Amino acid sequence: MASSPLCARPREETPGNARTRIRLASAYEQAWAMDNHNPYAAREAARWAVLAQQANPEGREGYLTELELRARFANLYLRLQDNLANEVKKKKATEEDRKRIQAKLQSDLQEQRVLIVTVLQRCVDLDPTDAPLR
Repeated sequence: MASSPLCARPREETPGNARTRIRLASAYEQAWAMDNHNPYAAREAARWAVLAQQANPEGREGYLTELELRARFANLYLRLQDNLANEVKKKKATEEDRKRIQAKLQSDLQEQRVLIVTVLQRCVDLDPTDAPLR
């Protein structure tokens, strides 16, 4: 799905300004949280965070925005794993379904953890003296 013309404007008008891209990433993150964890909104949030990094590679705001997104996504997968056991107990899901869903959630969680480490490494590379990131 392509971005709307409104979302394309920040790229055209201010190529070195990451703030608008960070705000768009935050807006999509909020849409993701409010819209039953819509995968499109999650992809767009991450995409705008990366565009913010590309707009200002030396600034840490884009990296921290992506880091926050990835942490929220990972926390969701952990909560879903916890809820899955309750669904089986309530007979809303079969054991086979639980195993299949559990494997997918574990894979998604691992992917987010790898992305978190990657973003953290980029942040530390930008400023090796930043103690909270180390």
